Formats: sequence, C-alpha cells, structure tokens
Amino acid sequence: MELHCKRFDELTTTELYEILRLRVDVFVAEQECARKEIDGKDNHAYHFWVSDENGLQGYLRVLEPGINSEHVAFSRMVVRKRGCGLARQLLTVGLHHAKNVMGADAVTVTARYTTTGMYEKLGFHKYAEPVIMDGTEYVPMKNDLSSI
Repeated sequence: MELHCKRFDELTTTELYEILRLRVDVFVAEQECARKEIDGKDNHAYHFWVSDENGLQGYLRVLEPGINSEHVAFSRMVVRKRGCGLARQLLTVGLHHAKNVMGADAVTVTARYTTTGMYEKLGFHKYAEPVIMDGTEYVPMKNDLSSI
C-alpha cells in the first residue's frame, strides 16, 4: 500500500477522477446517500489516499479551518475494504498532519452514528447533539489532539 497526500491543485485529473469515483461509488451508490458529493470544498483541503496494485483503496479529505468548522475538519472518509485497519491508518496520518503541518489544536468530524466507536478509539469525543442529514444520523465529534 502506498500513501499519498496532495492539495487540490496538485492532483492530476486521473487522481481526482479516482477519488471522486470512490466517493460516489460508496456514498451515493452503496450507501444510497443522496447528497451533493461535489460540494465546492475540495479546493480547501488536503487529500489523503492509499492505493495498491488494484487502485485507490481508501481516502480522507482534511479541510482547512473555517470550511466545515472553526477547526480543521475531516470529511469524506471512505475505504473500499472495511475491517482491515485502513480507515484507522488514514485517520491517524490525518491527525498527525493536522497538528504538525496545519498547526491545528483540534480536529472535528461529523461521523455517521455507526462509525463513532472507531473515532472514539482515536481520541474523538461527542461535542454536540446528533443531527440528521440526508436521512442519516451523524454525530459531531472532536479530537483535541492532546495525545498526538
């Protein structure tokens, strides 16, 4: 597996296509989540992905402060294979990047209710009441980066 990190303007058209294809395949097709996937925020982000000989296997978007919240925010976390630690790897790299490269003092995520346990294991905690978006329950969570 190979880890990649690029800003939006550094992505090749092929990389961007593969990232968007994975996001649409999982969020829109598989999870039937009717949302505006191309939301105008990609150009304000670091894009992390893991690939192997079969292509893109996992992705995480790390947004600059002020885009989703006052803090650095994780969004569009997606993996092709689940249960193999890939999501944890991407999130851990993202947390270190947020603190050490972006100078963040906290990271937020609006996590699907079913994924909150994974985020809690990485030091996130609920900081607001759950919200319903696109018919799905999400939990606002924050990591104060104290353990990074």
